[in-house]
Amino acid sequence: MVLQWSEFSVMPGGPPDVQVRQGGAAGYPGVRVAGDTAFEPVSVTVTLPDGRGLLFGMSTLADNQLTVQNAAGETTRYPGSLSADGTSLTFSNGDLQLPGTTVMWVGVGAGHDAPLGASSLTFSVGGRDSRSTTVVVTPAFTVSPGEGQVQAGRAGASAYPGVQVRNNGSPAIPLQRVTATLPADAVMRFGTETNPDHQCTVWDRRGAPGRAPGQHLRRPSGAHLHRCRPHHSHSRFPIGDVDLRQRLRRHPHRPDQRRLHHRRPHLTLHPHQRHLTPKSSDHGT
Repeated sequence: MVLQWSEFSVMPGGPPDVQVRQGGAAGYPGVRVAGDTAFEPVSVTVTLPDGRGLLFGMSTLADNQLTVQNAAGETTRYPGSLSADGTSLTFSNGDLQLPGTTVMWVGVGAGHDAPLGASSLTFSVGGRDSRSTTVVVTPAFTVSPGEGQVQAGRAGASAYPGVQVRNNGSPAIPLQRVTATLPADAVMRFGTETNPDHQCTVWDRRGAPGRAPGQHLRRPSGAHLHRCRPHHSHSRFPIGDVDLRQRLRRHPHRPDQRRLHHRRPHLTLHPHQRHLTPKSSDHGT
């Protein structure tokens, strides 16, 4: 929707949408301002959407500037005043350099816990309000099944199913909770009958394994969970303390395959379990 006055109109920037990654670099949503006459400088207020986990700049570097680009492509930057609650910036005496079409924008990032999905900022330009370019928050990392198939025999040695985790470009990912759940239709356990194993093994970017202790839970239905909790004495091994900036790494024992960080609970089949080739157990973060 275009908001029209006799002096100028304000409309959303884009397309394309502005994509920002959880805990990653900033994007630059904005608006376009068009008018046929010049007018005095105005106040501009930019407000973040409620409950979307966005911030001005990045989590590691604030950015409280408004950039204005005129029809000739020349840019001017204005410092802003951040509100006490951190949700809005106000810029006084902003020269929109009309007539013509002016573009203005701010730098916006997403926190590590920002909800995924689309939203937009609100720009108030001389009392005229418009939403900004659409801002889409994307995940900091993705989880996918491990490669190949895991073989487990009845009452045999432990097998090691797992998942691969890819950092999508965030410079620092905090500790994450990892939960491994046994399939409901398979009689399986973590470790062996004589040697329960409630650890989560993680390969870091150098191919070095580490282990984090977990808590073994039993649901009322009988299904089992294996939960790895961040622990100070093992702080480098849960997913956030491992450096996920390394996107691909050759598996140290299988140089023909390329692996990412691999979470592997140990599990075996009960003696009476029929399925000799179980599916890899589900993992969550």
